[in-house]
Amino acid sequence: MNIDLTTAAIAAAVSLATTGATLGTQGLLARREREHADDRDRVKHEAEVLAVFRKYQAPLLVSADALQSRIYNIVQKRLFELDTGVQAVHQCGRTYAVESTLSLLSEYFGWREAVRREIQFFDTGELESTRRINVILEHVSRTFASSSPPFDNGLVVFRSQQRAVGDLVLVRSDVGGEHWECVGPAKFCELLDSIQGKSWLGALEQQVASFRESLDYRTEQRLRLAQNWLLELVDEADPKSAHVASKRVRLPVDDEYQSLCPSSIIL
Repeated sequence: MNIDLTTAAIAAAVSLATTGATLGTQGLLARREREHADDRDRVKHEAEVLAVFRKYQAPLLVSADALQSRIYNIVQKRLFELDTGVQAVHQCGRTYAVESTLSLLSEYFGWREAVRREIQFFDTGELESTRRINVILEHVSRTFASSSPPFDNGLVVFRSQQRAVGDLVLVRSDVGGEHWECVGPAKFCELLDSIQGKSWLGALEQQVASFRESLDYRTEQRLRLAQNWLLELVDEADPKSAHVASKRVRLPVDDEYQSLCPSSIIL
C-alpha cells in the first residue's frame, strides 16, 4: 500500500512537473512570438515613415536650400538694397525680390506641411532614423515663429500661419502616384492677390517689402538663425549632396543668439 501511494505520488509529481514545463515552454514561445510580432510591426512602421520622408525628401531639401540661399543673399549681399532688375516693379505691383522671396518662403512651408500631413498618423518620436530631422524641422519652425526675446515681431511667422501658407500652396496630384505638389510661380502670383492670399500673406509681404528701406538687427538675426537651421536640415538629410549640390556657407550669428544655433544645441 505504501509502495502504491509512493508510486502514485511520484507519478503525480512527474505529471505536474511535465505540465508545468509544457506550460512554461508554451508561455516562452508565446512571449517570443509576441516579441517577433512587435519587431515586425516596428520594422513595418519605420519603413512606412521612411517612405513618406523619401517621397518628399527631394522637394523639401531643394526648397530649404533655395530659401537659405535667398536669406544669404538678403543678409550678406544686401539683395533688397541693390539697384538692379530685382527691384523692377511687375504688372502685379510687386518687385521680383519681394515676390520671389514670398514664393520661396511659401514653398518651404508647403513642403513642410505635405510631410506633416503624410506622417500625422504615425508615431515618429522613437525612430532614430528620423528623430534628428524632426528636431531640425521643429527648430526651423520655432525660429520663424518666436516673438519672445531675443526675437521681436520682425518677420515673425507664427506656427498657424506657417501651416496656413503651406496649405494655400499645396495641390493634390496623381501624376506618378498620388502626392502633394506646390503651385508654380504663375499660380502663386495669382494666389497673392486672392482673398485668402492677402489674409495669410499680406502682413508677411509688407515685412518683406520693408527690407528695401532697412533690415533691423533682430530681424536679421532671425534670418541668420533660420539660414543656419535650413542648412542643418540639408546637411543632415543630404550629406553626400545627392539632392542639393550648392555651396553650403552658414551665416555668422551674433553672441546673443549663439545659444540658439545648431552648433550649440544637442540634437
